[in-house]
Amino acid sequence: MSYSVDSAAVQKILQLQVLRATSSSCLQFPSKEGLGVGSTSCLLSPQVKRCSHDNDILYGCAIALKLAPVLQLPAIDIAKQLVTTLGEQFYCRALGIYLNFQVEVVSSGWIYFRLKEESLASWLQRLISLGDRRIKRHGDTETRRHGDAEVGRWEADDLFPMQYAHARCCSLLRLAHRQGIIDWRLDIINSNSPKTDKNPNSQFPIPNSQFPIPNSQFSILNSQFSILLVHPAERRLIAQIVDVQDALSNQGQLQGVKLARELSKAFEQFYRSCRIWGEVKSQAPQLAQARLGLVAVTQVLLRSLLQEKLGILAPVEL
Repeated sequence: MSYSVDSAAVQKILQLQVLRATSSSCLQFPSKEGLGVGSTSCLLSPQVKRCSHDNDILYGCAIALKLAPVLQLPAIDIAKQLVTTLGEQFYCRALGIYLNFQVEVVSSGWIYFRLKEESLASWLQRLISLGDRRIKRHGDTETRRHGDAEVGRWEADDLFPMQYAHARCCSLLRLAHRQGIIDWRLDIINSNSPKTDKNPNSQFPIPNSQFPIPNSQFSILNSQFSILLVHPAERRLIAQIVDVQDALSNQGQLQGVKLARELSKAFEQFYRSCRIWGEVKSQAPQLAQARLGLVAVTQVLLRSLLQEKLGILAPVEL
């Protein structure tokens, strides 16, 4: 059975799927005196965490280990039943796509979810094409207050690399637009201080999100339907994009500075290691566009972290 989840975050999708599977009456757990399937509700806060791995998008969940002492069953048996109920395909309503996972149960009872390459490509493709429409536009008051306090603990020199990375993203997208590689919404990346209807004195760019970016501009798959982005620096940047998207979907306090710093570091490494122009542009234009897609997602996420979560300017040029 597939469930619809209104979130683009892979972690959130998996958490809700595990929660529903654990709550499902399809699970044939024997009732104990004073312990039925319903009694497990107190434990139903499944923590799905991404494993540190740059090449693959891999998550682990230990919910079976939490349920084992309550249900007095081996964790591996619980995990196997959960996997049978879960399946390997989940619908992401936020992006309008199915995500396919390779699901594995290990002897300890841990469940691992490895996002398949074609689903990773589809996820990136949709995230790129929708731009910032899947990013929460404005943090709540508490998030903003926490962000302001967090920024106060850092020196300007510590924040500058994150702002520089955002400006670099904008300059790359402008150059690609001028050279006809992509057709970009320049109002998003052309000015540090545009006027808006909501705030005519705003120093922050408010992008026009009414026009999605055509999928054809940033095709992540080649003609053999294999993902184009395989360089280690590309994969590290993708992993950071996944982490930021996961963090933005959580309701708790956001470590905005840490997230922005790690994302900007991954982007700078990607920029140094993965060419877009020169031979790549002339001989492998689809790869150049796919890499520009990563630049576009990075720019949107950095802007969201800097401006909406931390309350500092995300400059489009320096």
